[in-house]
Amino acid sequence: MNNLIASVGDIQALKTKAFEKVGSTENGYFLFDPQFSRSARYFNCSVPLNESIGNFELVINGITEGLNSSNSGCSISRMRKVSDGGQSKWFRYGTGKGFDWIDLSDQSNSSKQFVSYSVDLNNNFESDAILTMKCRTTWQTGSVSIG
Repeated sequence: MNNLIASVGDIQALKTKAFEKVGSTENGYFLFDPQFSRSARYFNCSVPLNESIGNFELVINGITEGLNSSNSGCSISRMRKVSDGGQSKWFRYGTGKGFDWIDLSDQSNSSKQFVSYSVDLNNNFESDAILTMKCRTTWQTGSVSIG
């Protein structure tokens, strides 16, 4: 927000922020359609895992609208608390899994589209683990919602 204020001034920055579409929707989805710094901004989703979870299927449902053909999507990783010399530390492990929103949707259709992605993952029955997704939308236009 500070960079936006520096570039366009206080009043215009507040107007831009006021019309931004970021947050929960009435149908339980999280909408992400930032109006500034689109390339630098992302959102995170986290799901706690426990020792009773081994192999599982992650299914992500979303809605895309008006995306241009540039990089956007979600990367999936797992965080785990491990003991390190008497201290507990959180480490992030990449799963190599994720998706690009435009690969899931029809680029010739700019209206709202329901999209879905599924992937098999393994928690190895480990405690103190968290599944995390880091997601962003395209740099120029369009919105994504995740439910």
